[in-house]
Amino acid sequence: MKIYNLLFFMVVLLFMGCEDTKVSTHDFSEQQILAKNLDGSWGNASNIRTGNGVPIGILENLLITFTVDTEGNPDSFLAEGANKVFTDQLGTWQWFDRDTLTKIVLSGERPVTVINIDLDNNKLTISFDVDTPGGGRQMGIGSYTVTLTRL
Repeated sequence: MKIYNLLFFMVVLLFMGCEDTKVSTHDFSEQQILAKNLDGSWGNASNIRTGNGVPIGILENLLITFTVDTEGNPDSFLAEGANKVFTDQLGTWQWFDRDTLTKIVLSGERPVTVINIDLDNNKLTISFDVDTPGGGRQMGIGSYTVTLTRL
């Protein structure tokens, strides 16, 4: 009988110890949760608006891939199929600041360095501005918007 009591006591202790190791979404920040939702590839562009004098075709083949690290923090960024706006080179991404859920900063030599995001289920709408140093009204300057679907 004593052995059964000892086994029961050990099993209870084992289960009590396991409760503390559970991981919940409360352990992650809102930015980490959103970053995990962005993680993956986005394409099939729709609802395209482009800058001054630019045909919408330059964004029709846009494919964006976001990755996050194991803790849900921003890692790499790759935009392909729209090389007039993005450089098709692997870079990194990060949140604009520690409280923002709608603005991302991209690393590297790109015409676009900041994008605004709006994630709604499997649709990601991004918007960004293209400027030139001279400030003149040249072709391509302006605001761009495109909606992408999770692939």
